[in-house]
Amino acid sequence: MAITTEALQLPVLCVTLGSRFPVPERVELDQRGCGKSTPLVQDNLDRLSENTTQALIEDIEAVREHPGIEKWIVIGVSRGSTLALAYALEHPNRVLGIALVAVTTSSREEIQWITDDVGRIFPEEWTDFSEAANTAPRSERAER
Repeated sequence: MAITTEALQLPVLCVTLGSRFPVPERVELDQRGCGKSTPLVQDNLDRLSENTTQALIEDIEAVREHPGIEKWIVIGVSRGSTLALAYALEHPNRVLGIALVAVTTSSREEIQWITDDVGRIFPEEWTDFSEAANTAPRSERAER
């Protein structure tokens, strides 16, 4: 789990999948296996089953407790929006407010949309993206 901190007058937690968020005073949490967290999920697939929503909520709470933050604003982006909301529901007395960006419930349909289906609408951009990420839609991966 990778954590980045800035000077905190009003504590803000940004839950991301490895992208930076433009909030000047913040704690950024790269979820297990994402961004600056090590090992990356693709390098340690045998432990993927440990990467549950509950474990990530516990990670967030540990991050809050470590510097002694009493309450904070929680910002979640994409999958981080799901975790921010789940954290706020489990620890409402620790959350001053939440901001959710690119909200997703992480359903199978949404994951399918984000990881494969969007390429049908933006095929050129998807090709550029998948080449840069060194990946391909699942249907193409299955054929290889």
